Amino acid sequence: MLNPSKHHALCIAASLLVACGDPPDDDEPPVETDTEQVCDDGAPAYELSVDRHVTQTGPTGNDIAADDEALFVVESDGNTVSRFDLTDDRMDQGFVTVGAERNPYSVDVDGDEIWVTNLLAETVTVADADDGEIIDELDDELYGPSSIALSDDYAYVGNVEFLGVDEGYGPGSITVIDRASREVASRFETAFQNPHFITIEELDGQKVLLVSGSGEVIWDGERTNVESEGGLEWLDVHDDPVEPDSHAFAIDQQQLQTVGAPSRAHPSPDESALYFVSGIAPVLFVFDVDEMQWRHDATDPIELYEANGDTTHRASMGPDGLLWITAYNEDQLHLLDTACDEPVVDPVDLGEHGDMLEGAQAIEVVERGETIEGFYLLSAAGSMGSVQLRRH
Repeated sequence: MLNPSKHHALCIAASLLVACGDPPDDDEPPVETDTEQVCDDGAPAYELSVDRHVTQTGPTGNDIAADDEALFVVESDGNTVSRFDLTDDRMDQGFVTVGAERNPYSVDVDGDEIWVTNLLAETVTVADADDGEIIDELDDELYGPSSIALSDDYAYVGNVEFLGVDEGYGPGSITVIDRASREVASRFETAFQNPHFITIEELDGQKVLLVSGSGEVIWDGERTNVESEGGLEWLDVHDDPVEPDSHAFAIDQQQLQTVGAPSRAHPSPDESALYFVSGIAPVLFVFDVDEMQWRHDATDPIELYEANGDTTHRASMGPDGLLWITAYNEDQLHLLDTACDEPVVDPVDLGEHGDMLEGAQAIEVVERGETIEGFYLLSAAGSMGSVQLRRH
């Protein structure tokens, strides 16, 4: 089991002291602006509005997964997963309670099951998506599970395998669990250390498991660095879901790199490219799917903005090719048109209070009728807001 003292150095995150402040003013008008059409074949211009406080969440909201009916929000310090109904905008707080000292970290939902990785307890919780009741808790061959992706038949769990402050990271691994039997079908090492994010995507009709290896992350007292190679590992789970063929693409991050640490892969709508935000710097990496090589790696990333220190990001791809990027340390949203890799709007303020750092974290984009809506977590503030795009 993971020693609790090791947990603080496990993942790419900002260390913050945050005051909660006063509750938001319910009468505060929404922020409204317009986006631009910046690419000839890109997304159209939209009317943009922000509702900074849709609902409260449990403490330290960290991840979001969606199905057709709801959002599922992991609250790491609450040991809970809350459910936000997309039909009536109602939050069922504490919908799933995984148990004390579990530190739930990542979630995926498929059909009638919710699967949650518990980073501190080194377990995976399986819960009923209809009523939140715990079905099972699994603990075989899990070593710092931080990420999870579900196929029809298998659950893939990314293990960061953090050994401790002195030992650092061991080889990362993927544990493959048979969803029907709950038995471990296989476990194999990843090409890069710290497989912090994974996702299953269907590209060109083939299911692939995309593993983001962040590399070994260290804190030198002033800023976060990565001191081992990281990159993308492409696993062909379509042909063999248990022992898939692996293709590794190093991101060319050098020792003590300060821009590396790629996070979850986000395919463009035309499936021609994968986009990755950085966990430690205001940059993007782009992988060319057709050429099977990096278009922008750690030596030539896309720069989002200038920053004096660490800043971590999360992202979600919209149906029109806009990449929605949250900047944790800035409490801002960036919108980038992936048709030409240009911003469509000035950074949008997401925080409820302008003088506080509230931690814009995970974001999930959904279509709701004529509106495209991005729901985002303010992790430190314990709330969820949304940004809406509407055609002119």
